[in-house]
Amino acid sequence: MDDAVVPGALAIYLDVGDCLDTGEEYLGNFDTVDGCAEQVINKGGKFFTYSSNDGSCYWEFTPTEDCPAGLSGTYWLFYKVSDSGGSSDGDYYIVP
Repeated sequence: MDDAVVPGALAIYLDVGDCLDTGEEYLGNFDTVDGCAEQVINKGGKFFTYSSNDGSCYWEFTPTEDCPAGLSGTYWLFYKVSDSGGSSDGDYYIVP
């Protein structure tokens, strides 16, 4: 199955896993990735992990989308905030 793209969403899917050794802040549980992304935007963040299993949302303090120390696990999905901030040009990638 190809990745699905939803225009206008707040986040772009990057990879599977939790960013290691960069620090993070728990922001709550959300029904959608966009709900998590909104909280990250409100905090001034750029990257986050989200669990589609229980809706857990963590703001990741990594400086880049490459996660210099690597990614770990398969429970988390790693995203960045869309540069469009949810405008009609934004993209949201769902894991295939």
